[in-house]
Amino acid sequence: MSSHPLNLALSPYHLTTAEPSALVALLLGSRVVTMMPTPFGFVGGEKGREQVREAVERSPAYLRLMESWRWSVPLWQAGVVGSVETSEDVGEDVHRIWQRILLPAGPRPETDPLAPLRAVMRPTLYRDQREYLDLMCADMLKGGPDPGISVVVAAGLDAFAVRHGFIAVRAGAAAPGSGGGAPAGSVWQRAESALCRRVFAVGVPVLLRASGRRILAARARFAAELGELRSAIAAAAEATSGPASAEAAERVTEAAGAYGRAYSEARAEISTGDDDQGIRIQDGFVSLTGVEMPADAALRSSLTAVRSLAARTGRGAAAARGAESAPGPLDGPEGATLFALIVKRMNIRPDFAASGAAAAASARGA
Repeated sequence: MSSHPLNLALSPYHLTTAEPSALVALLLGSRVVTMMPTPFGFVGGEKGREQVREAVERSPAYLRLMESWRWSVPLWQAGVVGSVETSEDVGEDVHRIWQRILLPAGPRPETDPLAPLRAVMRPTLYRDQREYLDLMCADMLKGGPDPGISVVVAAGLDAFAVRHGFIAVRAGAAAPGSGGGAPAGSVWQRAESALCRRVFAVGVPVLLRASGRRILAARARFAAELGELRSAIAAAAEATSGPASAEAAERVTEAAGAYGRAYSEARAEISTGDDDQGIRIQDGFVSLTGVEMPADAALRSSLTAVRSLAARTGRGAAAARGAESAPGPLDGPEGATLFALIVKRMNIRPDFAASGAAAAASARGA
């Protein structure tokens, strides 16, 4: 059986709240990228560490964000998670999307399909380093209430994922802050759901609360089973239609079952007691739903949210309607698609020893 790496793009909002979608991505991904706010002109290495130290001293929000990510440090050190791929930083795409919305090309900016989003953007977001770090980090810590920031983070991360062949991670029906700042059940999330086509759905047991060190231990303990599950999901993302798609989806189900059985056998070893940070380990079941959507789904769903707001206030509704139905892609090449893995915590707690079939059946019915 050929092996496929499973490279995932994770919202920094999910990482900040350490919600199930983040822990699942860090357990399951061969490699995970996220957007890390960095000082302007960040160069990495020893000089980069000095830049970060100076930024932390000047931006209390930056310090709080770094503290909120402390639990994941072992995963960064192990190379599981990062913010750069082939020398490209996720933040560059976020900045590009911000510029694309605020500074559209062409002689008539008012006719740009993304014009309705301009009203909610932060025009001074990149004015200076402290303002950028304060605003960006504060929004991540609050779960994404400012669409002028969360929209460009979500769209930029998706653009990065499409270009590098990564699978996006979404949170389904979770607390406010899911989906790159979109609350569960929000207009944004419902609009994006309408753009998705489901490819597979399975249920698996996972760690729901654990330190990065404990996640690394689980990755090592289930290396063979996770390797097969990663390969199966990556293959399903490539074969999204026709007979090959059904075969790939079946392979995901089989691999998820094998992993679930291995987890049940080693559960006492992996998920009991406290982690190295003194936090009680928690586990449970999540559904993993693989979906295909347009590459610009984050922007299109954001426009739908703006249209909904405009309809309630009576301002700019016509412009928003025109933007939502605009022909052609809002960002990226014509016909480009994004594959996403939606992670949703399941309200079932079956006996772990007999969990595979029950969880899988529940996930497919979700």
